[in-house]
Amino acid sequence: MYAHNEEPLTKEEIYAVLRQENLIEDLILKRKIDCYERITSPFRKDANPRCYFEWCNGKLWFLDFSDNPTHRDIFNMIQDYFDLTFYEARKVISDYIRNNPLSTGAFSRNNRVHPEQSVYPRDITFKSGIFLLKDKSYWYDKYGITKEQLEKDRVFRVIWYRLFSRKIKKYVIIRPGDNCYAYTDFESGNVKIYRPFEKGTVGKWTSNCTENDIGNIRNLTGDTDTLIITKAYKCCRVLINAGALDVIWFQSEGVYPSRDALFPSILKHGYKRVVLIFDNDGAGIRNVVLVQQYLREMLPPDISIETLQIPSYPDLKIKDSSDMRELLGEDALKQFLKNNRLL
Repeated sequence: MYAHNEEPLTKEEIYAVLRQENLIEDLILKRKIDCYERITSPFRKDANPRCYFEWCNGKLWFLDFSDNPTHRDIFNMIQDYFDLTFYEARKVISDYIRNNPLSTGAFSRNNRVHPEQSVYPRDITFKSGIFLLKDKSYWYDKYGITKEQLEKDRVFRVIWYRLFSRKIKKYVIIRPGDNCYAYTDFESGNVKIYRPFEKGTVGKWTSNCTENDIGNIRNLTGDTDTLIITKAYKCCRVLINAGALDVIWFQSEGVYPSRDALFPSILKHGYKRVVLIFDNDGAGIRNVVLVQQYLREMLPPDISIETLQIPSYPDLKIKDSSDMRELLGEDALKQFLKNNRLL
C-alpha cells in the first residue's frame, strides 16, 4: 500500500487505513478489546477496573478519569505505553501498518457498513456506568441475575447513547433517566439498547442488530446434547442460572438467523436436540412454529427440533422464562426444566 521508507505516515493517512483496535490489541492489550468493559489501565499502576475503550466519531479512545490525560487516542496510547514522542509513535504505527496488511482497511469492526447505511448511519455508541442499587433491584431482586453475570454477558448500564435520527437527519444523544442497558455480546460490534420501563416497543428497544446477531453463541460448550433457543437475553440468563447448559437467544421471535450464522455452531457441538422456548402468547405460539419449520429445513433430519411452552397460570401474567423466575421463583423454573429433560 505504501513504499517502505523511514518517513512515518501522516495522522490522516493512518486514520484512513488502520483498523485501530487491531493496533492496540496487538501492541498493548494482547487480547481483544471489549468496548465499554471496565478494565485497569495499562498506562499506570491501577488496581481498580474503572477504565474503558469507547468509539467516538470513528476514533478509538481510552477513557480513564483517574489519570491525566483522561482521554487517549491511539497516538497517546502508543506514546504513553512505550514512552515515545509523538513523531516516534507515528513511526511505530506506520511500521505496524506496513508489516500487518490485514490490519488495514477503510472501516474498523466497530464501523462496518450496514445494509441501510448508504442512506442513514446506523452506528450506536453509548457511555457506560457502574451498576447502581436500582439496577440490582431490577436484575437481581426480580430475576436473580448478578452484576458479575451481567458483566460476563457484556450487558452495561447506559448513561447516554447516541444514534442517527432519521426524522431530523442528524445525530442525537439520549440521556435516559430510567433504567437503561446495552446488550453488546455480538461479534459484529452491534448494540441493542434496552429500557425495561418504557411503555410499548417504541423507545423500549433501540438497536442496529441484524437477525445474525445471536446472543450467547460464543459461550456454547457442547457439554450437552441439547441446545435451547429462546427469544431474549433475560430468558437466556435465567435458564442458564436454573441449570440449563447451552442456551442462545434470537433478536426476536420473528427473526431467522442465516444458515451460516447458526448452522456451524450446531454441527460443531454435535447437538441432537434443539428446543425452542418462546412466549406462550399468540404471537409466540405462531412464530415458534415458523422457526421450527425453518430449522427443520436447515438442519440434518437426525436433529430433533422441539417446541416448549412455559405453563400459563390463570391468576399470573407469565408468558416466558423470566416471568416464571420472577413470579414463581427459580425452583419452579428448575422443575419445569427437569420435567422436560432439560436438566
